Amino acid sequence: MSLSYFKRGRGVRRRLRLLKLEGYILIQKITHRYFLSTSDSYEYLMRRMNFIIQSGPFKGMKYINQSNGSVLFPKIVGTYDKPIHDIIRQLVNTSYDNYIDIGCAEGYYAVGLAHELQKVRNNFKVYAYDVDPTAITNLIALANLNDVLNFLDIGSLFQSRDFDKFTGKTVVICDIEGAELSLLDPSKSENLLHFDLLVEVHDGGKESNIIKDSLRNRFCATHLIEIIDYVDYCDRHFDFIEYSHEKQFMNEGRRYGLEWMWLKRKN
Repeated sequence: MSLSYFKRGRGVRRRLRLLKLEGYILIQKITHRYFLSTSDSYEYLMRRMNFIIQSGPFKGMKYINQSNGSVLFPKIVGTYDKPIHDIIRQLVNTSYDNYIDIGCAEGYYAVGLAHELQKVRNNFKVYAYDVDPTAITNLIALANLNDVLNFLDIGSLFQSRDFDKFTGKTVVICDIEGAELSLLDPSKSENLLHFDLLVEVHDGGKESNIIKDSLRNRFCATHLIEIIDYVDYCDRHFDFIEYSHEKQFMNEGRRYGLEWMWLKRKN
């Protein structure tokens, strides 16, 4: 038998399986009884959303089927990092010359910003950095999927002295698992005092404030500083699957005490 025969066979089996899932979903909508396993619920919802972000600041952006260092499902639903959604919209609506994303992973923010910005202007650049080669590969795939690769400048290791090469109105997004304490130091690059910064702070919980206090001391004279706490959102989005399944899918795996700092230039 030819290889194409086996491929057709697999395709038929997959379509039959998806029809079975559709049948279960219809029964659940009518009877409000739940039949799907966790894995079947996940497969159905991902297929239903077609890897297109459903809400939030990047609504409508196409997505790949992988996520580096974070959970994929909330990104597709559009609730990922929900406490900072308003700030992300503010970044899109501000005419920055440079958007620097350090610790960009597969490019949720780098590609997301480019996806939104190119709708209204083309005089911007998103600089995306990550030390993980797999993340960079996925970043390029995500950028190509959304036709924004030409707006990106991609690199790996970013050091404090690299801030010196940027001129113009600049914002920095930083998520580097605690290394922000060393990187975001104006004594190493005075340019930082002229940039806006959105930083995921990795202090290790409410009882430890070393990074947060250090950044506040470094930037309090030049920046307005806002602390944003992570909130675990459990709003119901899919009333035709078990709520326990939905909560499991929506869980971002954040530890208690996660905070962001939004440091915006005073002048």
